[in-house]
Parts: sequence; C-alpha cells; structure tokens
Amino acid sequence: MKSKIAENKDKKPICEQMYIEMEKTLDEIASVMSVNIKTLQRWKLEGEWEDKKHEVHTIERQIDINLRKAINTGLKEVAKDPKNTDLQSLNSMLKQYKENHKPTLTYKENMLKFIDKTVDFLLEKNMTDTANVFKGCAVELAEYIMGR
Repeated sequence: MKSKIAENKDKKPICEQMYIEMEKTLDEIASVMSVNIKTLQRWKLEGEWEDKKHEVHTIERQIDINLRKAINTGLKEVAKDPKNTDLQSLNSMLKQYKENHKPTLTYKENMLKFIDKTVDFLLEKNMTDTANVFKGCAVELAEYIMGR
C-alpha cells in the first residue's frame, strides 16, 4: 500500500495540469484530488505553475492570432490571383489546420460520457462530496475542453 506522500506525488502532474490548463483554483483541485491545500501551494511555488500557466496561455493566444492573420492574408492573396494554385493550396491547408483543432462531435460525446461515468463512479464509492464538487465544475470543464 502506498504512503500518503507517494500517492500525492502521483497526483502532482494531474494537479499541475488542472491548474495550468483547466484553470482550476487550488481550492477546487484540493477538493477534487484530495490533496492538502498547503501541499498544492508548495507545488505551485516550487514548480512555477503560475509562470507556466501564463506561458501556455500566451503561446495559445499567439498561435490563434497568427493563424487568423495567415488565413486573412491568404484569402486576400487568392482574391488578387485566383488562378494561383499554390496560394489556394496554402489557404486550404491553413483552414484545414484550424478545423482540425476544433473538437469533433465524437470527442464531445466521449467527454460527456466520461463526466457522467466519473460522477457515477464517485457516487458508487460513497464519495458524495467529491461527486458534488465534480458535478459543479463538470459542465465548465467540458465547455473549456471542447472550446480548445
């Protein structure tokens, strides 16, 4: 059987991901992951989670801005020279890249199934408080993930 310290170390990367990518508060993470708030505060400081969070969001915004600019420029260039197949191909590739990064319907359906199954699991294990916290943030979590 694992010690509490070993269990927490296994949870550390998940907690970090929840903080950085899912934008959950330390209180929310502590409640869902059953990790002491002081431990999370220490991990956040030692792991520079705030800096990582800022960097990830800055990069994501920059990629989105550059992609929009590239598509806009491509459309203008194709309008100037509609017979240029290289420009048409490049523009199509950029649009396809943008479409590929939208969640598919299957992905959305699977995400909702995962949330439902997780809540069911928690209730079966008599973890009612955790299930309630999870349900409370599940819709927001699904919307966040599907919006990426």
